[in-house]
Amino acid sequence: MSATTAHAQQLSAETLLQDLVDDYGPKYSDVDNAIDQLRSGRLADARESLRTARQKNANLPPANLMLADILFRLKQVQPAQGALEEAVKEDPNDPGAYIYLGEVALQSRRWTEAKAMYDKGLELAQKYSANNKRKNRLMVSAYSGQASIAEMNENWQLAKSLLTTLLQIEGDNSLALTRLGRVMFKLSSTKDDEREVYALFKKMHANDEKTAYPDVNMALLYEQSGKSQNAKAMMERAATQDANNVRTRLAVAKWALDHEELDMAKTNAEAALKLEPRSLEAKLYMGLIARFRNDLPTAESLFKEAHLQSPTHLGAITQLALVLVDQSDEAKRTQALEYARLNTQLYSDLNEATGREAAVTFGWVLSKLGQTAAATKAVQQALTAGNGRISADNAYHAAQILYDGGMTEAAQKLLDQTLQSESVFPNRAAAEQLSARIKNR
Repeated sequence: MSATTAHAQQLSAETLLQDLVDDYGPKYSDVDNAIDQLRSGRLADARESLRTARQKNANLPPANLMLADILFRLKQVQPAQGALEEAVKEDPNDPGAYIYLGEVALQSRRWTEAKAMYDKGLELAQKYSANNKRKNRLMVSAYSGQASIAEMNENWQLAKSLLTTLLQIEGDNSLALTRLGRVMFKLSSTKDDEREVYALFKKMHANDEKTAYPDVNMALLYEQSGKSQNAKAMMERAATQDANNVRTRLAVAKWALDHEELDMAKTNAEAALKLEPRSLEAKLYMGLIARFRNDLPTAESLFKEAHLQSPTHLGAITQLALVLVDQSDEAKRTQALEYARLNTQLYSDLNEATGREAAVTFGWVLSKLGQTAAATKAVQQALTAGNGRISADNAYHAAQILYDGGMTEAAQKLLDQTLQSESVFPNRAAAEQLSARIKNR
């Protein structure tokens, strides 16, 4: 079973409808029937089951809209898009399909189309009255989408207005509050303005301790604005003032790791692990810190522990394969290939980022074991499927494999894309050396 399939099997009528109805129960069993029918490829039967569900419960979305939602969750994109088009025809006055089409267009960066769909959906949502819970969800989605477009266009005043309106509907929406803080920071020109942003984050955290500590949120905003020293100071203060919060410790560790502040990262990852001994994230950070320091035995131990705790975790398996293949023990290098192959079985869809990461890692391990032709094939397939979109670490791996295969231009293109950013990864120095070697040849 692939990881995607395992996730899809968690889908049920309850997970599909929990944000849309107040009284979930057996009366929605037709929706569960439809999900089971879609899993066995019976699309027409599923559509009929959803129509029956809608006839029994007028508070539900149109049948084709529910069908599209299920299909998207099952990663069946083409039939899902067709169902969305049918949903518009089925009930042109229902706002749901337009807002969903807006989300699809937004994800594909088709801004004009997305705005048109959100505008139409919002207009209809304001008139919709069959189900107040669904109405609020639709309006929140529409305002959120419109705000995303405004943020993309750097129209911060409009984004602020849209997010403020959204929060009048759903005042405890932590994502919207965080986005509003970011927009207010973009509009800030004085220290008092920044204090207002901090006050927003502080109030949000006081109301919901699961949200980020205010200093962490401020640090991220300072980082985005190029004020790395301010960001570091805020992260250090967060670690001091909220020392017993595992989420804060992990956030600080991640920031430090991303900036190659390895001592700071280690201190906070260790603290997180003491607070929560089964923290998978903390174990992965500790393993990465060891890998940055070329302490491969320690990294191996930590990644093995993470893999045992979460056997299908992409990052744990990937990192374990990488540290095993970099050691001289042939038995460990053979194990690296087994782990890398396992990843490609768990994450086989190259159209997904997870599939491409697994494929390039597999290619890298093959390359390190001298299987150059198979390595090149794996990497080329992944790059073709994803238009070159892979992580920085794997971009170096792919570039090295392409370079070794005589494809220097393709290798340099990958390296240029990767090194233009300031992203930190264990092989950055090796990537810089390879880039210089190509340019100086």
